[in-house]
Amino acid sequence: MFSVLRDVYQGLIETIAFMEEEWSDNPRDDHYYHQITGVRKAINIVKEIESKELVELDKWAQLQMRRDIALSKKSPKGEALSD
Repeated sequence: MFSVLRDVYQGLIETIAFMEEEWSDNPRDDHYYHQITGVRKAINIVKEIESKELVELDKWAQLQMRRDIALSKKSPKGEALSD
């Protein structure tokens, strides 16, 4: 998922670069400004989604670590499970 978000982010950055080049060639075409603004808003949305996903992943990892610690406290120490 994170690689997809990064690919989307990179594609949006490249789109802005392309539009800025087009706009520099045609400085009277103000619609490029509005398009660039829209793409920047899209970048912010992608960053927010990525941040939320990272927070959720962190919560999951913490829960797993707590479970592992709880299981290790219940299991006999120094004894092999195969014995």
